Amino acid sequence: MRRQIRIAAAALLLFLLSARSALPVTYVVEPLLVAQPAYETMTFHLFRPYNTPPGWYVTFDGYPVTQTSNGVWVYGSYDGNKLTPTNYIVGSIVPQTLSLAPYVTLAEISGLQILPIKPLRGTGSALPLPAPSPTGETAPSERSAAPRFPWTTDDHFLSIASWQSLVDRMGLLDRPHVPVAWKGDTPSILFVWTGRSWYKIPAPSEDLRLTPDRLLRRHLYTVTCLVHENDSAWFEWDETLLADQATRWGYLWMGKIVPIR
Repeated sequence: MRRQIRIAAAALLLFLLSARSALPVTYVVEPLLVAQPAYETMTFHLFRPYNTPPGWYVTFDGYPVTQTSNGVWVYGSYDGNKLTPTNYIVGSIVPQTLSLAPYVTLAEISGLQILPIKPLRGTGSALPLPAPSPTGETAPSERSAAPRFPWTTDDHFLSIASWQSLVDRMGLLDRPHVPVAWKGDTPSILFVWTGRSWYKIPAPSEDLRLTPDRLLRRHLYTVTCLVHENDSAWFEWDETLLADQATRWGYLWMGKIVPIR
């Protein structure tokens, strides 16, 4: 009799454990509203699942992020089972279009209990709601068009890969839609791809350094004329591939750059 009771108890325990493992995981989320220093006025929400490594957070679409030494938020990728920072800046790309693995899939989250927002230490008080993502939307005409420019085999374009002394980040000019490259927050020189060569835009002087968006404003007409003259075009396919290639060269990927008009 006792043996039968033990067998029944063991069977019940196994049933309860298997039923529990089949239940969806629920994360109780305390959202953190953080600022992205790489983009003025950009903020976004993060949370920390119980098992995230120190210094790592997760975006609300499930991707791991961390801060660099200068405070910029970047996505993470897996090196085996270890998370490592990438050069993809949060806000510069749509992570689903690249080979970035989510830390938490949406299917694993059965519910979110939203608690009062607390700013992350070092970001000050709670900030306004985030502005539209710098990644934006691709125009329908561009989305349906096939890529025309074979920059992947153009030696003039690819020469940018070896300009580490002058470049540490890349992005895409909003209009005209072409690649740009520079170094630092206030570069001494900025490069714009015109379809045939890299057009150089120097800072007004060594004492007067401008941010890329302000520097581009002074030369936007000239750049636009050169791009149209060379019949240069950049499409969604090119953007995704260039974002991946720029990080392989060791450059930060900044996404779209909108000049101050």
